[in-house]
Amino acid sequence: MNYFPLLLAAGSILGLALVAWRAPRQTLSRWLWACLLVLVLSLLGARAGFILTHAAAYTRPLLEIFMIWEGGLSWVGAMAGGLAGIGLAALFLQMPLDMTADLLLWLLPPLAILTWLGCWFSGCAYGIAVLDDTEAWWGINTLDETGQTLLRAPLQPLAALILLAFFFRMELEDASRLPPGRMAGILLSGFSVLQFLFTVVREDPVQILYGLRVDAWACLALLGVGLMVLGWSFRPNR
Repeated sequence: MNYFPLLLAAGSILGLALVAWRAPRQTLSRWLWACLLVLVLSLLGARAGFILTHAAAYTRPLLEIFMIWEGGLSWVGAMAGGLAGIGLAALFLQMPLDMTADLLLWLLPPLAILTWLGCWFSGCAYGIAVLDDTEAWWGINTLDETGQTLLRAPLQPLAALILLAFFFRMELEDASRLPPGRMAGILLSGFSVLQFLFTVVREDPVQILYGLRVDAWACLALLGVGLMVLGWSFRPNR
C-alpha cells in the first residue's frame, strides 16, 4: 500500500488545523479559503516542478502529466506554488504580505514532516547506502525507487524528527510579540537550511548543477527569500 498520499492528506489537514487555531475567529472562514488556495497551488507547483525536471519521461500521451496519483511531485515546485499562493491570499484577504505569510506558513510544518515520512515508506529521498553493515548500527533498511531494500543512513525519519523539533521550538514562541514577517522569515530560513543539510546525505538520483544537486540550489534560493523576509521585519518605521 502506498502511504504517501495518505500522509500528504494528513499533513494538509493538520496544517489547516494549525492555521485555524492561530487565525482570528471573526475572519476564520476567509483564512481557511486562503489555505485551500495555497494548498492547491502547492500541489500544482509540485507537479509542474517534477514535470519540468523530468520532461524527457513525458513524451507519451500528455494526459499522463495530470495523473498525479501515479506519483511525481517536487517539494521545490510545491514551495514555489505555495509562496505564490500566499501572495495571492494576501490580495484576497487585503492584508499585508508579511502578516499573511506569518500565519499561512504554518501550513508548512505538518506537510514537511509527513512528506519525509511518506518518502520513507515510498522509497524516495533516501540516504546514502551503508557499505559496512557490521559497524553501521545506526543504519536502517530503506526502500529505493527500484524496489530494492538496502541498509542506508536513516535520512527520512531523522529529517522528520529534526523538522519536528525545529517547528515545535518555533511553536513555543509568542508570535503576537514578534514584528510582522519575523516568524515567516525564521520559518523559511530555518527550513531551507535544514533541507540543504539533508541533501548532503541524499543518494536518490537528481540533476547536478555546478557540483550541487538541483534541490540544494533550490534550498539556497529559498534561504535567500527567507533572509529577505527576515530583514524586512527589522526595517525601521514599520
